[in-house]
Amino acid sequence: MEMDDFVLLLDAARRCSRGYTARCPAHRDKTPSLSVSNGDRGILVKCWAACTLNEVVAALGLTVADLFYDDRHQDPHEVRRAWRRREAKRQEREAVQRRDGLRIDAVREAETLIRCASGLDISTWSDSRLAGALNRLADAYEVSEHEGESYGT
Repeated sequence: MEMDDFVLLLDAARRCSRGYTARCPAHRDKTPSLSVSNGDRGILVKCWAACTLNEVVAALGLTVADLFYDDRHQDPHEVRRAWRRREAKRQEREAVQRRDGLRIDAVREAETLIRCASGLDISTWSDSRLAGALNRLADAYEVSEHEGESYGT
């Protein structure tokens, strides 16, 4: 079983830094107490409210063996290569998410700088202070125009 298939079985599953959190199917869970992440050979499951692994998988109609990746009967070298491919894809997804998050932060910061610069009295500023402020403002406009279009801000 793959992570995407397993997560579809869970209630209120949300992506987090190390995988997913969800409501535990083995007990009445008001707030998510189940942690789910990828391991070397299968899906790692932990209920922080002390449900056992067997209780969690049984509540989903599964067995512990179902949590292992489907490639467990293959050549060990191929299993390791498949794990490395999965890990590389995961790292690539996380890098894209970080990059997109940084872009969104830059757009927000640029918009804040532009709003703050409106209506300033610059008549007493030195030439170097004015040049620095104008350069930062130009950079902010550049970020706001190009990146803001991509994210609809």
